Amino acid sequence: MPLAPLDRAASHKSAFLLALLTLAALGLRLVGLGYSLPHRPDDDSVAVSQAQILRRIWRGETVESRSPLYYPLLLGAIAAATGVCQPRELGPEPATLSAHVAAASRPFRGMRALVAVLSTACVLAMYLLARRFLGRGEALLAAAFLATSLLHLDFSRQARPHAPAVTFAVIALPAILRAHARPGPWAYIWAGVAAGLAAATLQTGAAVALPLGLSCAVHLRRQRSAALPAVLAAGLCCAAITLAAYFHPYPREGAALFSVQPGRLIISGHPAELTLFNGRGFARLARYFLSYDPLVLGLALLGTGLLALRAWRARAWRGPPGRVALLLAHAGPYFVVFGLFSWISDRFALPLLPHVALLASVGVAWLADRLPPSRLGSPAARLAAAGALALLLPTAAATSLVVQQTRLDTEQQAARFV
Repeated sequence: MPLAPLDRAASHKSAFLLALLTLAALGLRLVGLGYSLPHRPDDDSVAVSQAQILRRIWRGETVESRSPLYYPLLLGAIAAATGVCQPRELGPEPATLSAHVAAASRPFRGMRALVAVLSTACVLAMYLLARRFLGRGEALLAAAFLATSLLHLDFSRQARPHAPAVTFAVIALPAILRAHARPGPWAYIWAGVAAGLAAATLQTGAAVALPLGLSCAVHLRRQRSAALPAVLAAGLCCAAITLAAYFHPYPREGAALFSVQPGRLIISGHPAELTLFNGRGFARLARYFLSYDPLVLGLALLGTGLLALRAWRARAWRGPPGRVALLLAHAGPYFVVFGLFSWISDRFALPLLPHVALLASVGVAWLADRLPPSRLGSPAARLAAAGALALLLPTAAATSLVVQQTRLDTEQQAARFV
């Protein structure tokens, strides 16, 4: 059905604003990527060495050194295919200090640039996810909260797979929601591929398999044998991509997926002591969001309360699982598992950020409805005003981080002084 003129104009305006927002987010993530290089590269930036080793393997070279896999190989494989982490040879002639610094920094800076581009795609995916639940204005606001999030920005500028894994997860969630609403083989194949990409980027990305499994179970219950081809295709695509990222020929040490030892679980080289599942992770998750994005967290808590009250009044938990249940199948188990686990850091909060941004936009929309209509006119104008106010603090914090990282750090200042 063709769009009415007003709807078409609103759609074009939203697309234009989303494009501007995406470009601004990309700029924030690309400016000053050489910070702290080469003397202090990112922690756990093993994806750089993975890319270099994979490129040597693809050339037929023998690699002797072995290490735990730590992270699945998708990000390293993309970097190896594009060559962004290849060292730069300076040649036999004497080179300047700046040339040596640039050559030593290149592998890490190249991975940071790749991560920044992949992470920026999350802004677009966030809008598509939010549009499954909210209007255009609220969806733009949710994408803006993610684009300006200090937590997301910080990891989008590091040579690590955590922010790209969130991108693939946010791509997978609307694909799963679409397959659930309009089941079919191709819809479930795309959902399985997207879920596989998330799991192939980082272990925590496998959480998207839960809503995919729930949707497949509901589809099987409704259609029975007719649903079997689509469900099998989704599962096979997800499993094939995931296993390829763990079992690709690579000189790894230890188990690719996990192994069990007395009192602990080893996940791709990451030890998880069972005694650490003591519930202290909930406070840590709250502290990380308070440290990085306090205003967004407060608005998300408001949105959570509003939606819970609305669901209670409508008895929304009755009936077959719907869109909200699929989102909860992703966020709920993840929140519980890592809330119980005490040995977590700020990167474990990242997969929850899209849900927090979605809930925060609900909170802002509720506050916008309570602004005086006589002064601000239409509901869209009130939402724009409330959204602009809500984005002031996150935007200022994000800009401050980027500006700070474009300056020389203390070690570089000391080196120049000496």
